[in-house]
Amino acid sequence: MNSPISSSYLKETMENPPMPATGGYRCPVSATLQLIGGKWKMVILWAITHGIERFGQMERMMPGISKKVLTQELRDLERLGLIEREQVQAKPLIVVYSVTPLGQSLEPILQAMGDWGAAHAFRLLTPSSGNTPSA
Repeated sequence: MNSPISSSYLKETMENPPMPATGGYRCPVSATLQLIGGKWKMVILWAITHGIERFGQMERMMPGISKKVLTQELRDLERLGLIEREQVQAKPLIVVYSVTPLGQSLEPILQAMGDWGAAHAFRLLTPSSGNTPSA
């Protein structure tokens, strides 16, 4: 498989690590995971890109997430510039979330994760596989 990251880039990155202003990350994957990793951020982005744009809808779609955590994750994604929060002037007040152009740039990652999950994750997460996460 051809990687869009050249071997010269990887060599240069490993020999001359980023400056402290970049958080000290030597690997762009580590830096990306620091921003969008965790249990819920990618699930929330996936939900919003698939038309689930209101807090209550997300809460119902993700029964394992608390209101506090969902609120914090939405705020983090908004702070990173990956989603936007819009208050619609209606009675009662309606808040909708949408993905920004920067957030849309994660679409290939979301698609690849979804494709991989459809092909492998359900089989790997069955109790008989011994790979079921402990939580």
